[in-house]
Amino acid sequence: MRLSKFNEIIKCGDVLHPLDCENEKFVEWISYEIPDECKECKILPICMGGCPVLRRKEKKACPAVKYNYQKLLQLVNEWSKKEYEK
Repeated sequence: MRLSKFNEIIKCGDVLHPLDCENEKFVEWISYEIPDECKECKILPICMGGCPVLRRKEKKACPAVKYNYQKLLQLVNEWSKKEYEK
């Protein structure tokens, strides 16, 4: 997604309208920093601090995977073994 100069969200791949890198909202979006509370979290490499929109609204942005990542990794491992055996 990208922001138009009118602060509209436009789908990625819009080759008819060049990316407006001078747009204040765009600069704010790409300069998002990982919150301090996330820097020690073991799933940071997966979620990268959660949803920036929720973070900007000062809401907790932890994804559900934070609370069930072990089961998720187990399922991914099982799936990848089955795919490898094909």
